[in-house]
Amino acid sequence: MSLVDRILLVLYTLLFAMFSVVVVMASLGWKDVLESTVGMITTGNTRWAAGLLGIAFFGVSVKLLYAAFRPRYLGQTVVHETPLGEVRVALEAIEGLVKRVVRQVDGVRDVRGYVSTNAGVVNVDLYVAVSPETSIPTTSEEIQTTVKNQVRNVVGVNVGTVRVSIEGITNEARRGKVE
Repeated sequence: MSLVDRILLVLYTLLFAMFSVVVVMASLGWKDVLESTVGMITTGNTRWAAGLLGIAFFGVSVKLLYAAFRPRYLGQTVVHETPLGEVRVALEAIEGLVKRVVRQVDGVRDVRGYVSTNAGVVNVDLYVAVSPETSIPTTSEEIQTTVKNQVRNVVGVNVGTVRVSIEGITNEARRGKVE
């Protein structure tokens, strides 16, 4: 949902809340509130303002319904051309693939990764925790080679750089959230 949609949703909700307060007050027997509101809407120049407000309210309703049900945007994608057409792969999908591949390398305890693209070439930044008995140069090279090969084989795009940063040397694997 875009920023404009969120602002519209807040305004819409506030107007709807004010309307619900008037309805609750009228249902509790405070007819003066309801009568003064109806009187204000139906007299003179405020009638036109109330009509325009009603049209705007309807327009915002349609816009928010469209925002709620429109197809989800993939975000940034990598385009892979094939003889039959183009294939778009979300960077989030490539990021998930990279993390899964790196976790399978011996000695890797934890990994965080970020994928970016520049002119159709994928660049990967990895932040890895390894076990103490691991040779960092060997493991880093294995990670880089494995990531380049897997992304090329699975996604079909070239990998420019794979930057590996060792964040920690630990015996424990990071545990996921328990929900």
